[in-house]
Formats: sequence, structure tokens, C-alpha cells
Amino acid sequence: MRRSPGHVRVQQEFTETWRHWLLFLLIIGGTLAGLAPPSSAQTNTTGSIELVDQSAWVDPGGLFNVQVRVAGASSDSQIQLTVHQAWPDQLTLQDRLVPEMPPVLTLEPLPLDQLQNTSNEILLIELEVVSSLSNTGANDFDGTPILKVDDTEAVYPVEITLIGENGNPTDSLLTNIIVLPRSTSRPPLSTVLLLDDAPAISTEPDGSNLLGSDSIEHLDTLITNLLLHPQSPAAIDIRGELLAALATDPDAQDLITKLRQRLDSEQLLASTYVDVDEQALINAGMQDVLTDSYETSADVATAVLGFAPNPSVTVLDRSIDALGLATLSENGLRGALVEPTHLESLDDELFQVAPYERFLLEAENDVTVPALRIAREFDDSFIGTDRPILDANWLLAELTSIAIAPPLSDVSAAQPRRTIVLAPPTEVHTNLDFFPVFLNVVLNGLERIPALQPTNAHQAMSSTDFVPAEGIGTISPPLRRSLIPASTDPTIDTFRPEHSQAQQAIESWATVIEGDPMSIDRLDNLLLVASATGLGNDQRLSFIESIYRSIDAQKDNALSIPVSAPITVTGQRTEVPLILENHLDVDLSVVVLLDSEKLSFPDGAEVPTRLTPGTNRIDIPVDARASGDSPIRVQILSPDRTVFLASSDVLVRIFAFSGVGLAIGGGAILVLIVWWLRQRRSSPATMPETVREPEGQPA
Repeated sequence: MRRSPGHVRVQQEFTETWRHWLLFLLIIGGTLAGLAPPSSAQTNTTGSIELVDQSAWVDPGGLFNVQVRVAGASSDSQIQLTVHQAWPDQLTLQDRLVPEMPPVLTLEPLPLDQLQNTSNEILLIELEVVSSLSNTGANDFDGTPILKVDDTEAVYPVEITLIGENGNPTDSLLTNIIVLPRSTSRPPLSTVLLLDDAPAISTEPDGSNLLGSDSIEHLDTLITNLLLHPQSPAAIDIRGELLAALATDPDAQDLITKLRQRLDSEQLLASTYVDVDEQALINAGMQDVLTDSYETSADVATAVLGFAPNPSVTVLDRSIDALGLATLSENGLRGALVEPTHLESLDDELFQVAPYERFLLEAENDVTVPALRIAREFDDSFIGTDRPILDANWLLAELTSIAIAPPLSDVSAAQPRRTIVLAPPTEVHTNLDFFPVFLNVVLNGLERIPALQPTNAHQAMSSTDFVPAEGIGTISPPLRRSLIPASTDPTIDTFRPEHSQAQQAIESWATVIEGDPMSIDRLDNLLLVASATGLGNDQRLSFIESIYRSIDAQKDNALSIPVSAPITVTGQRTEVPLILENHLDVDLSVVVLLDSEKLSFPDGAEVPTRLTPGTNRIDIPVDARASGDSPIRVQILSPDRTVFLASSDVLVRIFAFSGVGLAIGGGAILVLIVWWLRQRRSSPATMPETVREPEGQPA
């Protein structure tokens, strides 16, 4: 039926009126609800549970305790502890898949009202662990629960649940009980904690650095934790750039003292001065730069810490290939820690699980280097729940499950000596709210759990067995693996000419300023920083320009030759005094070059000399060849004759005959004398007058 316009309009008005009334009722209802007192359900908080501490392990007959903190729960809440069947294998443990079997033990819920303060308190739960084959361990008199275990070498999941007042779980955590005898014939699983100096610092072209308080705090926190465990070896990678910056920072002197107390040459890994692309340097023919970077880092460590790292083991740079590995081997590398992405894949048929033994890295010219793989499969264990104590205990449980796992082959009943290299991800290292607590728990467990043993990289490299090439448990030669290098930095090769020229300039200036090795070290370090990875070509050139400016600033103000009055020479052989002013605070080694038209230099026209700060006088032996004014042109150069330092003319007035002149003059005088005598003889004799006789008289 077709509706009239009037009917439609009435219906629309009714609809709008109904919507307004509905909105009004909703507003009133919301207001009344806001004014009503809160219900008990609204005031009830669910609460949370957190692991505070637990026993690292327990032997049969020992006491296991776990401490949890409960926060935000009502006094009617309860705690329940359940011990499940042991993990059947490592993979199940890593996946957190609790065995779907009846639990070994379930305790009656423990009311929280037994605590003094239920808002934020620690609850202690204890268990006595006994073997199911043993009749000992009944502690009925003190009420300690008893956990009977069939396998006295196993890891058991422990679930701790917070139950609300309504009887429903509100929060829970899952940890583990490690049950082990105190002694076993099996070799312990060695564990290397590979720690670095992140976050890195940044050296500026003017030589200043951006060593912030966070860098100092990070390293200080790391070393402070290591000092709490003096018997646990470490493997720490601290670059020379950071140590050099610490040495000049007044706020870092306590940290340097701690580093000296805790580390030694076996625990400090060899590293370059700054992070460089090692393979790019080798490809560019700049092996000497790479060698200098390692040596400079070692020299800085010796100056700051009193010892240098053992150079035989290092973390292999991700770009190194077979050629680079051979080069490092020639320079003394005897062991490498390698990222798994740097290695070719293993044969899945021969290796169902990743081995934790040593293997041989293949380099060029049939060179091999022993290596250990960094176990990145444990990275998630460092950051699993963001709860450091719980995550650390999970990591210890995973390591223990590997240590006690039965051999994969019946060929040999003996368990090989294995090593797991753990390297915390960078985001964990820099989390100072998480990592110190995590590290302390892990080190504590490594020291106490009988199946585990902390070690350093050098010890592990010599004590770990080789994995057989035909698979774990077989009798075969050591496994050989090839490298899959990352791409290299293309800017290094184009940077080579500028680097070489700057290096020559530093070496030449070093021959002059031998008395100031710290100044040269600063220039060398700037040149090393210029080769750091991650820099663009313009950034590299800014370091080069800074080096030239530093040399020019010293060179232009190093010395001068004061203007002096003419020097008079009255003899054929004499000495001419030369005055030189050294304006620096250190001795300068120079060569004085001399040149003159009327003077010769019997001791040579090049005079090497050492100028002390201030005024220096050098007496130059000279021979006069002619009389008159003759300037001595003086130039001062570096000992290698490449750096020009100063020049001047020294005027000399000569009042002396040379040997040839005297001979000619003497001959002329002799000729004059002979001529005069001859003239005198050839003239008529002068006769005296006689008295004349009178004329006419006879004679």
C-alpha cells in the first residue's frame, strides 16, 4: 500500500522523538551508575607473581627453595606449586612444552594471609628432593614437602600459580628444578660468556670523543658484576678507542681500577682500535692498516690496564673470507669465534642438531684455523620474558639439559668436551635495568651447577674436542667448514690514496717531533678512526684534513731563524754562529741545509741537529774563498727532507785572502822587488865632484 507524505512525516517525527528519549535515558543511567558505590568485583585486583630467587640446582637429598613476590592480590588469594614430569629433551624445553602427563608433585594451595603484608611481600617455598629409590628424606616433623624424583639427573618444570579469591588462576610463572648429583664422570659443558663494550663511542675529527655517562655506566655495571664472581673467567671485547677515552676521563678512573682488578690477557680479547671492515682493508692492499689497528689497540690496553690481550683468539669480523683468514693466520691468529651466519650450512643428515665442538675454518693455501660457533639459538633466552631472574634460570636450565643429554651415537660412550659460546644481543647489553641482574644469576649458576663450567675463549679453544666430519659420535677427521662472508665496504678502496698520503705526512712529521710521541699517537689514532666502518668518504676525508691541520699548526710555529747583523769573518777558516729558535715544548730533530758562493763548509753542507726548546746556537765551520759580502742561504727540513720548516739568509762579510790570492799577491810583490833592483843597477853611477887643476899646469 502506498503511504501518503503526511503519514511518512508523522512516522519520522515519532522516530526522532523516540531517539531523543533513548539518549536522555542513557545519560541519566550513566550518571546514576557513576554515583553508585563500586561493587566488590570492581574493587578486586587480580594480582601478579614474580620470581625473586631460586636454588640454582639441587642434588638428591638436598633442599630446593624458590622465592616469589606477590603484588596486588587480596588476602584471600593462594599460591600453588606444581612440579611436572622432567623435560624429555632440549627442544621440548626450549619450546616450553610442559609434558602432558600427571605431575610429579602438586602442593596444596598456600594462603597469602600467612604473610605479614600481602600487598608486596616475598613468599618462600621449600622442597626436599629425594630419589624415589631412597628411603631417606622424610621430614614429616617439620612439614617440608618432599619431591621424589625417578631420574636424579634431569630438569623438572615448576609451575607456580596465583589463585584469586574466586578460586580461578590470576597469574603464573614457569621455572625449573635442576636435579643433579654433586659429581659425575661426564665432562662439564664449558660456557663462554662473550661480552663487548657496547655502546660504542665516537671520536670526532678534532680528536675529541663522545664518551657519555651511559658508556661508562654500562661498562662499570658489567665489570662490577664480574667482580662479584672473581673465579668465573670472562671473554670481553673492549676496543682501544674506548680505553683511550677512559684514560683521559677523570670520572672513569675508578672503572679503570676495576678493569685492572678483574681482567687479564686471557680474558681480554684481541680487537682492532675501532670497528673496521677487515676484509675491505685486506682487499685494498691495506693490511698494514689492519695490523696497526690491532697493535695500537694492544698498546693502549697495555698503557691503560697494564697488560695486552692475547692476540691468538678473536671474534672473526663478519666480512672475512678465505683470503682474509689466511692473512690473519699469518699475523698470529690461532682461534676464532664465528657468527653462525658466517658459516656454510651443515649436512642435515649428518648433523640433526648443531654441534658445540670445535671445527676447522678453511682458508687459502690449505691454511686452517680452529673455531667455535657463537650459539645464537640462545638469543631468545636473554630476552624471553623481560624478567631477568626468570630468564636467567631458563637459560641455565637449557644449558644443563644439553650437558646431561645422552650421547647421540653408540660409537663412543664418552661424552665429548663441548663449549657453548653465548653472546648477549646488543639490546640486552644496553638494558641496564635487565642485564646486570641477568648476568649475576647466570654467573652464579655457572659456578654452582656441576654440569656447567664457565671458561674464557682461550681455554675453550684449547680444551674443546673437535667435531667429527662424518657426524657427532663418529670416528672421523675434524669437521672443516667454509666461510660465507658479508659484503665489504666499497669506500675503503677509493680512500686508499688519501690514507697513504696522510700516513706519509705523519711519518715525516714524526721524524721531526720525536720528543712528543703522544702527539704522533694522536695523529695515528685519528688516521685509524678514519678507516672505521660505517663512515662515508666525506667523513673519512674530514679526519684526513684534521691531521694535516694539526701538523701544519705545529710546523708553522715550530721554529724560526732570528734576523741578525752581518757576521764578520777575518780568517780563512773560522766558524759562523747560527741562531735557531725552537718555539715548541719538545725537542726537534732537523737537518740544516747550507749554501754560499764565497764560503765552503768543510764538515758538509747538511748539518743534522737536535734543537731543544728555546734558543739554540750552532757553530758552522766555514772556509773563505774570497773577500767581500756573501750570504749563507739556510734551509731547515725534516730528517727525511720532506717537511720544510724554515729558511733565511745570513750575511757574512769576509776580510781575508784565500790561499790562492796570497800566492798570487806574494809573487807580484817579488816581481816588483826584482824589477826595482834591476832598474837600480842599470842606472849610471853617481860620481863625486873632483878639484880641477889650473889650466896650463902639467898634470
